[in-house]
Amino acid sequence: MIFELAQDFREAVAAMPLEYPKHRMLELLEEAIRRDIHFIARHPTNPFLRIRRKTMRQILLRRASRCRKMPLVKRGLVWPVLLLTVLLARNAPQATAGTTKIWDANGQVVFVNSDAVAGAPNIAISRDGAPVTVGDQIVVSYRAGTMGLDFRQVLALGTNGFMRLRHLDGAESPTNEDKFGTSIKLPPGLILDNGGTEGFYLRSKITQIDLVTVDSASQILRLKMTGSPADGQGILAPATTQWCLTLLPPTNKVTVVLLDVETTVTQPLALSGARMLSAEAFQAAMFSSSNTDASTTYPLGTHDADQLRITSAAGQTLSETNLSSPTLRNQLLIPSGRPFDGTIQLNQIVASPLNGDPPCISIRILPSPDLPEYRAQGYVFSTTDSNDDNLGVWASRTFTDPAISTGRRFAWTLRIVASDEPGADLPSGVVEWSHY
Repeated sequence: MIFELAQDFREAVAAMPLEYPKHRMLELLEEAIRRDIHFIARHPTNPFLRIRRKTMRQILLRRASRCRKMPLVKRGLVWPVLLLTVLLARNAPQATAGTTKIWDANGQVVFVNSDAVAGAPNIAISRDGAPVTVGDQIVVSYRAGTMGLDFRQVLALGTNGFMRLRHLDGAESPTNEDKFGTSIKLPPGLILDNGGTEGFYLRSKITQIDLVTVDSASQILRLKMTGSPADGQGILAPATTQWCLTLLPPTNKVTVVLLDVETTVTQPLALSGARMLSAEAFQAAMFSSSNTDASTTYPLGTHDADQLRITSAAGQTLSETNLSSPTLRNQLLIPSGRPFDGTIQLNQIVASPLNGDPPCISIRILPSPDLPEYRAQGYVFSTTDSNDDNLGVWASRTFTDPAISTGRRFAWTLRIVASDEPGADLPSGVVEWSHY
């Protein structure tokens, strides 16, 4: 029974988004059980073990995130603290977000959360083509190591098109691994000329998600998705997009994702002429991050990325930008954009309050037959609000004609790397994969 209880704790930790207030507390409880699991198994008459497993499961998966404040777990206080957790959780308010496990095999666990992401719609979620649940966020965890109950979140994706990645960081304890930081936005982002006014469709609205597990035994999971570019009010651009996200086997130092994108224009549209010149009109790869100004609370500001690095296909550095420079606020970072054929990297060089040392994120647009030009661009607006994603960086496809006809199709593949070390694109030891 205790091994099943440990499994329930593991599932609760894997399902709970990191931003939930009690995530760290539940991690500590899971670690305490895991460390003493064999001692517990040898003492089955302990009163704690008489608590019904069903009750524990309901508490852990539905209410743990809202437990009242309790003392820090220490090894010598495992039993009283765990018992107190159960008693408090029984009286805790019901969590607002529902959670459904849709996959648990081969060292991978996938949960779907509902009502977990502000402004993101709950949509139908399938697994291998069969409907399984409804939700607005998918969270994928992998086992850190070959055995045991230590599972780490490596991917969180909302139906608003915002995705976060991180490496396993298995050398660190479950409470000390690197946090999520910079987000990747599902492309494309479009700025259109809507008859004299500009329409900003700079996020995506996902309408369908299918988890594909056919290669799970090889530690590969896929998400096939359908949706459209959308503006801040959820109004859709005249285009549909299909994405195939291939999550390759994560390691302690790196997680690699291949993202195939196929966008089809559904009615004639025109890109903004001014935004074409400034490398903003057709954004084929997009970051969303944070780099805030100094404040009373944070005299040095906060950031999840403090360096923008652009490279060539040969790995040469084309430019490096200190994103914490106050002179770069409220303006485009690169006049007319920087042509490149390598990577765009958002790196965390210096640890910062809140998220500490989150992963560095690198995106490379893989070569395609039509050989389009891409230009790197970015913008940082001034704010002292540590909750703001005030830093945007993207790669814009170059066009000579703003008019795009109905039925025109664009296809490209992004290779996205979340790594422990700044500036890493595809670190040694990670096999180069062909995209799906």
